[in-house]
Amino acid sequence: MSQMKGHNRPPLRPTLPGTDLTSTGVPTAIIYRPAKSATQSGPRPDHWLLKFVPASGSTLEPLMGWTSSDDPYQTINLSFPDRESAIAYAADNDWRYRVTDD
Repeated sequence: MSQMKGHNRPPLRPTLPGTDLTSTGVPTAIIYRPAKSATQSGPRPDHWLLKFVPASGSTLEPLMGWTSSDDPYQTINLSFPDRESAIAYAADNDWRYRVTDD
């Protein structure tokens, strides 16, 4: 199996996360292995994460001062046991993705 790095260009329209519906507005997915937190002394986590590149910035809600966003992909965080399963999941959904190695 060849190493998949960088960007891919799917031949089909990507599907919306959690559905079979297609859309042209799905942002690029970032696949990476998280760093350990500053309070940990052990090795870095073994799992890999898939998140989407922010499609829009956050805004300040004027009445309460809360930060909000109209980006529906901002809250999607998927965890995978290894890099290959995260790549396979993104490819199965026809998502553009970028893999960030160590």
